[in-house]
Amino acid sequence: MDSDTRAILADVRTERTTVKELNRKLTSPYMKARLSEALGLLDDVEGWLATPTELRKADDVVRWRDFVDGVLDMAERRRQHVQELVKRFGPDVQTP
Repeated sequence: MDSDTRAILADVRTERTTVKELNRKLTSPYMKARLSEALGLLDDVEGWLATPTELRKADDVVRWRDFVDGVLDMAERRRQHVQELVKRFGPDVQTP
């Protein structure tokens, strides 16, 4: 496993820890469901990195890593959005 892949996986582990800590603070099923979307994206990133792919060109490798890193960014943004909602409305916010 190369250093770029190890770095992305380290970021995934860090983000997963942050998401789990936030999830423990939540009491709202709605907020927990929104946060679970971030965990699903993190699972996707780990799965894609664990699946061997044959990329013939350096450009293919760069595009693949950029895609995977973009999905990691989406997970981080989802978690940040939930954190903002918690800060604004509290951990027990309910939907109508």
